[in-house]
Amino acid sequence: MLAQNRQTDRDHIQGNKDREQDERNMAVTEYLTRELATLRTALGQVTTKDFLRKEISDAIGEIVKKLNKKA
Repeated sequence: MLAQNRQTDRDHIQGNKDREQDERNMAVTEYLTRELATLRTALGQVTTKDFLRKEISDAIGEIVKKLNKKA
């Protein structure tokens, strides 16, 4: 009977530890999910090389036109 009580106590303690670890794991998972969502949003706002090249090319074209008009 004493051994059963000790085993029950150990099981209870282990169950509490497992629940605490599960809560920590859930908190970390939720944090990482939020961070991933933030990164995805930020990546949607990143300028691509192709876009930047086009913008620079357009700006150079406008400068060349203005210089030709002055000459």
